[in-house]
Amino acid sequence: LCMSWRELAGCILLQLLTAASQPIRRVWRLERAGFGFPVGTEVPEDWHVQSEDNQSGTARVRLGGTIEWLPVKLVDDNALKYFLLESTPADGAWGKQPGDHCNFGRFLLNDPRVGLFHNQRASYEAALTIARLLGRTLVLPGFFKFPHPDAYDGTQWVPTRKLMDISALRKCYADVIELGDLMAMCGPGVLDQHVTVPFYVHWMADGAPWTNGTRQHLRWMSHSGTQTLTFRSSQLQPEIPIDTNEPWWFLLQPFLKVGAAAARTIRVHGLITTPKDSPFDPAPVCMLPAADIREEAREYVRLLRSSQHIEQVLGLHMRVFKRGTDKAGAGPPLAADKATEANCELESHVFAYLAAIVVWTRWRGKFIPES
Repeated sequence: LCMSWRELAGCILLQLLTAASQPIRRVWRLERAGFGFPVGTEVPEDWHVQSEDNQSGTARVRLGGTIEWLPVKLVDDNALKYFLLESTPADGAWGKQPGDHCNFGRFLLNDPRVGLFHNQRASYEAALTIARLLGRTLVLPGFFKFPHPDAYDGTQWVPTRKLMDISALRKCYADVIELGDLMAMCGPGVLDQHVTVPFYVHWMADGAPWTNGTRQHLRWMSHSGTQTLTFRSSQLQPEIPIDTNEPWWFLLQPFLKVGAAAARTIRVHGLITTPKDSPFDPAPVCMLPAADIREEAREYVRLLRSSQHIEQVLGLHMRVFKRGTDKAGAGPPLAADKATEANCELESHVFAYLAAIVVWTRWRGKFIPES
């Protein structure tokens, strides 16, 4: 951790020297979607690249016994953003999805277990952008229920349509389907033995149940409770650290590696970030409340306004940031734990007692109920 300006300058210089000493990776990438792969897919060594021209960095490639040739180009990793922008089709998707989901469909299964409701909703927003870029069908397992009797490996999900407006979601990207609907149409085989692309943000390392680190599988039970399924990973890629705002092309990179690009289904976990500067910016908010939930909220407002009583506070959301998961709050970056420890490392029963005193003193008589 750099504290003084001298240390900060030294850290910056060290990072610049380290970056300068590391060679920039250069790989062949598809310039056009084909063989079931999206634009930008890394070309593996066992594909036949013909007419290599290292001066112009262009060539063509053929897969196995196919007769089709596709153009490829040598691309530096730090130039991937510009390569993808130059290759963007008119419809904004680098992959093409056939109409027959059961026989030829290619899927992005979003695993939203990265926190409570808002974090799960945010992961769906990000997954929607990635699915649209890849031209894959976005599969929605729903919202994972908390509290949960088995928070790490549970099966209980709330269907997306119960909470969100699916029609609004499809205005952002038409090719989305709820997991239950896909199972009724095609059966579990289309999602089993998938490739998992895991991301993580720093607070997922604290081990709390609501962060729910990446698993080798996803278990899911139908809303009726009549069907319980397990979707397993055939390949779990290394975890990728991210912040809550990341460039879209950086997020796209692991999906363009051959192991993932070739998979019929990719499960993505930990995607709680906002893809910055995507080709679809300004990106609309796509996960909107369902119509009946919006109407229920309006009804509560009408009841409050028609009441003879003064409008009252319904509740407060209080958080204390800390490091340990055995105490109240949520975790900051580990480097900041010492700075907050003296004020914030409170046992849960101590925090609850202090919070109750403050709330009762400040808002006495304004809560429903008062006791």
